[in-house]
Amino acid sequence: MKILIISDSHGGKETLLKVILHENPEKVFFLGDHISDIYEIEHNITADICAVKGNTDYNLIGLDDIFLNIYNKKILLTHGHNYKVNYGYYRLSLKAQEAEVDYVFFGHTHRYVDFSENGIRFINPGSISKPRDCNHGSYVVMKIDKVNVNFVKKVLT
Repeated sequence: MKILIISDSHGGKETLLKVILHENPEKVFFLGDHISDIYEIEHNITADICAVKGNTDYNLIGLDDIFLNIYNKKILLTHGHNYKVNYGYYRLSLKAQEAEVDYVFFGHTHRYVDFSENGIRFINPGSISKPRDCNHGSYVVMKIDKVNVNFVKKVLT
């Protein structure tokens, strides 16, 4: 299964749609900030969408966290602002341990991050439209099946 992990579109609907159509995933995990972007383009895509709200989505309907189980891998989707990820990952790590997840996908910082702690993999795909760590937006492609899980960071050019 191919899953696209994207965050922080901030109104970049055209870029968002272009990436989704190019990658043609089965699922899209949208990690917040401008959750309306993903729902405004959903009629143009065939992928299943799992989306969480970000800190700029305060007046919109949606969830702050989503827990999923794919091929017996537990996954937490969150924007990260409620866990104060701009100041470190301690709160997010505690939540992940408490929920006994295998993977945490989060956004908010607009910076790509990929690390493991206490047997849990944490990935922030960076911002697709307003990166703070480089000049180009980024996202992550996850490929998962019953045996393997692989991640590839992609940078827009």
